[in-house]
Amino acid sequence: PFFGRPAYSNTAPALIARTYGLKLYAACVVRKPGVRFEVKVEPVDCPVTDDRDADVAAATANVQAQFERFLREAPEQWMWAHRRWD
Repeated sequence: PFFGRPAYSNTAPALIARTYGLKLYAACVVRKPGVRFEVKVEPVDCPVTDDRDADVAAATANVQAQFERFLREAPEQWMWAHRRWD
């Protein structure tokens, strides 16, 4: 889900993190006054259970939830070049 609606989402980051036991992070760059930028990086929970598909779906949903938080903090910083919902 993205803003409460099912949305196209890339599951590869969650799949790779879960498969190889890696930490998963979401990041964004925020433009600041002048020629300055702030990079925000947040850890994302990636469950590991006996159900790989459910783990990947949960971790992907957690990534989307973090991007929702980033977007709500500074909506003027965002632009989508592709369709999120259909």
